[in-house]
Amino acid sequence: MIEARSFVVAIAVTVTIHFSSSIAATKQEPAPPGSPPPLTEVERNVGIPGVQFSDVIEAKGKPIVANGAIGPDDTLLTIPYAYRYTAIVTEDVKGFSFTVGGVQAPAGSPGYYAGSFVVSGGYIGFGQTPPMDMWCFLPRVVGGKRENICLLRNSPKRAAIAPTRMNPYLWDHFSPMTGTFDYVNTPIFKRQAVELPIKPILEYRFLNWKNDTAQLRLYAMGSPVSQISLPKNANGDYRLRTVGGDFLLKKDSAEPNSARIIAGESEPPMNSGFIRVKLTIDADSHASNCEVLESDAPKQLQEKTCEILRERKENSRSVLPRLSRRSDFGSQPTNG
Repeated sequence: MIEARSFVVAIAVTVTIHFSSSIAATKQEPAPPGSPPPLTEVERNVGIPGVQFSDVIEAKGKPIVANGAIGPDDTLLTIPYAYRYTAIVTEDVKGFSFTVGGVQAPAGSPGYYAGSFVVSGGYIGFGQTPPMDMWCFLPRVVGGKRENICLLRNSPKRAAIAPTRMNPYLWDHFSPMTGTFDYVNTPIFKRQAVELPIKPILEYRFLNWKNDTAQLRLYAMGSPVSQISLPKNANGDYRLRTVGGDFLLKKDSAEPNSARIIAGESEPPMNSGFIRVKLTIDADSHASNCEVLESDAPKQLQEKTCEILRERKENSRSVLPRLSRRSDFGSQPTNG
């Protein structure tokens, strides 16, 4: 995973893929009327650079920090949060696959943006697909059968149902359990401010100390999301960056298997500016070229942006396809 110092930057990326002659071009059908367009690059890049999930959620309320020594599996920190983008279904969402017939999300179901994802593994050999937005809805609020349903908008007229075994409130990455997805007809919804009938909470639990790292597990709404590995910094602390601010972990002097947590000062951004780049990728050789088309940022920041984009493409070539969050630069290292 890419690790970089935090910086604030707005990026517009144009990606050009040169396909080999053996790959036939496919013409996409237009989306049905009422289907909202995908999020823009600016909308996807909001948040706190380097802070995991800050492109999807923001703190809503004061974080609650645990006092004293915190042992394994105990809670260090809880943060109330809200989703950055919400919506409401305007037409019944009906199943497309024969295994999911009927209405899956009735009109009126409220929902939220859950992130943009890319497919790793290269179905056609060049690493990643363009980002696909995922929206989650709460059908039971308006009398639907499902408590929640998360839909990946991966084609104009259909949307894949994300695995129900995963935590629907915060997504890191996932793969279909059977190797394929069930589908619904593309959801018709309106993006608008919606008061969701839930009170989302982040929870960070301490697991253990491992070598020079602090191992934590992140929970959303009481269910696990991912494991976090914090490296020790030069001061001997372990910095946890969250949507509710930065926090420092220390080993408890009296109980070496326990931790203590305090609020820490946020790290200053490296720099700021606007960068528009063109990333060209050759499908046969995987060679990439990054060209800065427009920018008011320092040259060092321009070069760093291209370096990170190239590295992302290199790291996206995994053996098995899975869907991974298109997260911020320098996100907190995670495992699992």
